[in-house]
Amino acid sequence: MVRLKDFHTGDVAYELNMHIGSNYDPGIKERTVVKTGRKYVTVNYYDRRFEEDPNPDHDNGLITSPVISGLYLFPERKQAEDFIERYQLALWINGLRVDPCRYSLEELQRVKEILDKQK
Repeated sequence: MVRLKDFHTGDVAYELNMHIGSNYDPGIKERTVVKTGRKYVTVNYYDRRFEEDPNPDHDNGLITSPVISGLYLFPERKQAEDFIERYQLALWINGLRVDPCRYSLEELQRVKEILDKQK
């Protein structure tokens, strides 16, 4: 999980904009950390500030913008790319219309077992 302490002044960070509510694809931009504080990380783009996700149930390893929905900051580009993939897979799973006749009982039970491990 990403924490404020993972960012240091002068480091390159990766800002992910998921473009939630629009038709744009997610975008990753390189930003420079200009300030790290007790509560926020500030980057060089419009002095944008990011804080830790207040929801302890979210283990998505990200820092969220308190102002703009769908905007995240990661210390590594790979983490941002992994977040995009996980988000898209979750949308795909939520959108499935499962035809019970198309899959065997065992296959459906295995899928349920994998997804129930989250609880």
